[in-house]
Amino acid sequence: MPKLNMPKIKLLKGKHHMNSWWDSIELVGKYNFILQILSISFLFLSLLAGAISLKFSMRISDLQKLKDIKAIEEDSNRTTEITTLKNELSVTKNELDTAKTKLDKRISDAEIAIKPIPLPERLRQLLSAIDSKILPSLKAGNTNFSGGITSAQFNDLQKISKELGANKYITISPDVKMGLGMGPEGVTYGVTFTLDPRLITD
Repeated sequence: MPKLNMPKIKLLKGKHHMNSWWDSIELVGKYNFILQILSISFLFLSLLAGAISLKFSMRISDLQKLKDIKAIEEDSNRTTEITTLKNELSVTKNELDTAKTKLDKRISDAEIAIKPIPLPERLRQLLSAIDSKILPSLKAGNTNFSGGITSAQFNDLQKISKELGANKYITISPDVKMGLGMGPEGVTYGVTFTLDPRLITD
């Protein structure tokens, strides 16, 4: 009896071994399928990550370009502002220079007006107003003069001759003749006076 049962036992063992082998193949197939799915998933994720990275890179590039354009515009605006300021400063400087020139002239005129004119100069101006030939004649050597002058000129001549130091340059004769003239004042004075040649040089 035991000898007849031996082959059956071996047959059963072989069948059990066969089933385990097929189960292993099936299991490996499932693993391979899962691995393929995972591989495809990783590939998809890699492509997705690459697309996202590319999109971010393009966005960063666009932002950088926008930043560069904005910087160029700001530089251009700044250059324009600087040019405008330079022009305004130039105009202001010219205005200040013009104002300074006018102020200097006014100061100079004021100084001239305040500063007293020397006696010899004022006497020369008065004599030239009376007759433009008097000073050239004095320069030529003539010292004695006589003629008719207006009442205003006579008053000015008398006034200046009474100033301190005037007797050094002019001496008016007390013999004055008054008469009728043809001018607007209607009266003339016949005056005789002597001039000193120093009036020309002082």
